Amino acid sequence: MPRYFCSVKQKHYYNEEKNDFGKGLSVKGVMDIGQSSDVSDYNRIAYIKNAMVSWKKGNFILNGGLISTNQFNFQEKFWGYRYIMKSFQDLYKFGSSADLGLSFSYKFAEWISADAIVVNGEGYKKVQKADGLNYGVGVTLTPVKGLQARIYGGINEADQSGYSIFSSVRVSKVTELYARYDNLSSKDDWNIAKDESAAIIGAQFKPCRYVKIAPNLRMNFPKETGADNKYAAYISCYFGF
Repeated sequence: MPRYFCSVKQKHYYNEEKNDFGKGLSVKGVMDIGQSSDVSDYNRIAYIKNAMVSWKKGNFILNGGLISTNQFNFQEKFWGYRYIMKSFQDLYKFGSSADLGLSFSYKFAEWISADAIVVNGEGYKKVQKADGLNYGVGVTLTPVKGLQARIYGGINEADQSGYSIFSSVRVSKVTELYARYDNLSSKDDWNIAKDESAAIIGAQFKPCRYVKIAPNLRMNFPKETGADNKYAAYISCYFGF
């Protein structure tokens, strides 16, 4: 029997401080204030999201400390429907928007750049190392303005892998259609209870600048033997200011 839900995006508040020291060296600190999943009421908890040092020389950029993660941010912006569902990396804990580690990037030309990263994999809320480090290498292609492709490969010492395919199309000034398919696996089925494939299809209506309404159908297909498939219908809402 389908289940029906209405989800509303919650705002997070943050304070950012950035200082440039010249010769390409800068430091950045960001405090994020939001609701923790460990707290059931409306209490707000403050986190240090970024505490990083950056060095830029020409087209080369090196970041260290509690840094922003390029692949997470790119995928989230490309997906574009976070208020409906988290990106693949966020949903299955493959990465966070910020993490403790090192990253570098290099822009070879206007149409191609590359980056690499190594982080502890716990995100900015838990800086200790638990299930192993995360490594990643990516290449971003921008052949023409408005068209961008991203190739990324990552290794998680927890021996998990997966992929996400998603697309959207605008059918009118106020209506978009979207679809996404995820697939999560673990080596030797060590995490079979959470391994699954999942799909979401739906539409987004934007009657005005500050409101988005998105009915969608979600399907989860567990890989564990005997586990039941799940089907749910949602209406996700976004209210911006």
